[in-house]
Amino acid sequence: MKLMSESYRGLSLFVRLNTDRLLVPVLIVAALTLAGWAVSLLQVI
Repeated sequence: MKLMSESYRGLSLFVRLNTDRLLVPVLIVAALTLAGWAVSLLQVI
């Protein structure tokens, strides 16, 4: 039971760290896309 608890804790830490590593590039791409869309709207006006 102790082994299952420790392996689950290690797995949850691994998933949490990788979620951050995946989320940062996705947010950067989303911000650049939104900025490009906003600039294109300003050029129309």
